Amino acid sequence: EALKAEEADLDSIKDEVAECREKFFDLTKLATKRTGKRALVVLLDDLDRCTPDNVVSLIEGVKVYLTKKVGTPVIFVWAMDRDVVSAAITSKYDNPVFNGADYLEKLFDYQTPVSRLDSGSFMKMTTHFVKNCRDKKGLNRLLGQDPIEKITRFLDIAPLRNPRTLRRIWSMLQVVAHDAAHVIEYARS
Repeated sequence: EALKAEEADLDSIKDEVAECREKFFDLTKLATKRTGKRALVVLLDDLDRCTPDNVVSLIEGVKVYLTKKVGTPVIFVWAMDRDVVSAAITSKYDNPVFNGADYLEKLFDYQTPVSRLDSGSFMKMTTHFVKNCRDKKGLNRLLGQDPIEKITRFLDIAPLRNPRTLRRIWSMLQVVAHDAAHVIEYARS
C-alpha cells in the first residue's frame, strides 16, 4: 500500500515536471518567434551567493530543462565563482567521495574563467569611473586634484581587480564623495 502511494507521488511529480518543461519550451518558441532570434539565452548570475542547499536546488531545477532537447535551442549561461559553488556542492552532499568540482565539470559543456583585470585595464576602468563621476567636485575635495592616481594607488591590488568588486567600491566612493562635498559646504557656511 505504501509503495503504491510512493509510486503515485512519483508519477505526479514526473507529470508536473513534464508540464513545466512543456510550458517552458512553449515560452521559448514564443520569445524567439517575437524577437526573430534562433535561440534563447538565459543568464544565471550570482549562484555563488546562494546557500549550499539553494545552489544544488537551482542546478538540479535547471538540469530538468537541459535533459530534453525539444524545440527552440536554449543556452544557459552561468556566471559564478566556480570555487565557491564547487565547495557549496561538496558541503551539501557531505560525502568524501563526492566532489563538487567534478560535478560541475560534468554538468557544464563549456567553461571559461574570467580573469582579474590587469593593471592597464584597471587604470582604464578607474579613469572611466572618474570621468563619469556624478559629483566631480566632491570627488576632488575628498581625494585632491588627481583622484585617478590616488584610487589606483590604494585599490590596485589583485583581490580588488574583480570588475564587480571595483564597481561596488566605486559606488561607495561616489556616495562618500557626494556626502563629503555637502559636509564641507555646510562647514564653510
